[in-house]
Amino acid sequence: MSAMSRDSREGATARAETATGELLVLSEIRLYREGLARLIGQALGSTVRTASTAADAVDVLLQETADVVLIDLAARCLIRELRVD
Repeated sequence: MSAMSRDSREGATARAETATGELLVLSEIRLYREGLARLIGQALGSTVRTASTAADAVDVLLQETADVVLIDLAARCLIRELRVD
């Protein structure tokens, strides 16, 4: 492994360890939603909230805001619903 790729990987790990923002994963597909939440939660050492519909996402966000919302691009219609709400 080159020194450059090792440094890049170590930098990514350091950034992940210091990230403390709240995340929400929005996807209609349960496997994607729960899988991403689990992987990200383990990497960051935090709880990642999930929602399967735009209405659920709004409810979750009204309880506690999120710094980042990951939206499954296959569910682009959910983005339009979120903008309206």
